[in-house]
Amino acid sequence: VYLTGEMMKCLTTGLRWRFLTIVATSTLTLFLVSFSQEGITWAQNKLSGVMRENLTRHFLGEYLSDNSFYVLRELDARIKDPEQRIANDVEEICKTVASMFTEAAQPALDILTYGFLLSRLVDLRGMAIVLGYNIVGVGFVRAFMPDYKQIAEITNALEGKLKFVHSRIVQHSESIAFFGGDSFEKAVADKRASDLRVVRKKKITKDILFGVPNQFFTDASSTGSVPNILKFGMQFYYQHFQMSKLGVG
Repeated sequence: VYLTGEMMKCLTTGLRWRFLTIVATSTLTLFLVSFSQEGITWAQNKLSGVMRENLTRHFLGEYLSDNSFYVLRELDARIKDPEQRIANDVEEICKTVASMFTEAAQPALDILTYGFLLSRLVDLRGMAIVLGYNIVGVGFVRAFMPDYKQIAEITNALEGKLKFVHSRIVQHSESIAFFGGDSFEKAVADKRASDLRVVRKKKITKDILFGVPNQFFTDASSTGSVPNILKFGMQFYYQHFQMSKLGVG
C-alpha cells in the first residue's frame, strides 16, 4: 500500500528518479518475499519429514514388540488396518502440524504490518472501524464454517475401511476365488466405496456454501472481496493524503 501510494504520487508530480527508486525497492521487496516463502516451504517440508520419520520409527517399534501386531489384529480388533494407519495417517498429521506454524505466523505478520500502516494513515476511529469489521467478519465466517474436524475423522475412517477391504482381497484372493466369494467381497467393497463417496459429496457441498462468504470477507486476492476493496481504498486515501501534503489537487 505504501509503495503503491508513493508510485502514484511520483507519477502525478513527475518525480522521475523517486519513481525509479520506488520501482527498484518494490522489485527487491518482491524478491525477498519470494525467497522467504520458498524458505518457509523448505522448512515446513523438512519439519514434516523429520516428524514423520521419528513417529513412524516409534510406532513400528511399538507395533513389532511383544507380539503387539498379533494382539492388535487378532485379539483387540479395534484397529483393522494398523499398517495403513502408520503409513498414511502419520504422514497426514505431520503435514498438518508442520503447516500450523506458517498458518499461525502469516496472520500475525499481516496484523502487525497492516496495523502499522493503518496507524500512519488513519486515526483511532478508522482503526476501530477496521477492527470492528474484522470481528464481525470472523464471526460471520465462523457461523458458516462446517465441522471439518468431524468430516476429516469420518473420511479417514471410511478410507481406512476401504483400503483394508482391498488389502484383504489381495491377500486372500485365492481363497475367495476357490470358495466363490467374489460377489460378497465386491458387495462389501462397493458399500465401503459408496459410503466414502457420500461423505465426500457432502463435503464438496459444504465447501461451496462456506467458500462464498469466506472468499467475500477474507480472500484479498479476489477482486470483489471486501479486503481487496479496502486495500484499494487505502491506496487511494494514501495517494490523496500525499497530494494534500504537496498541495496538489
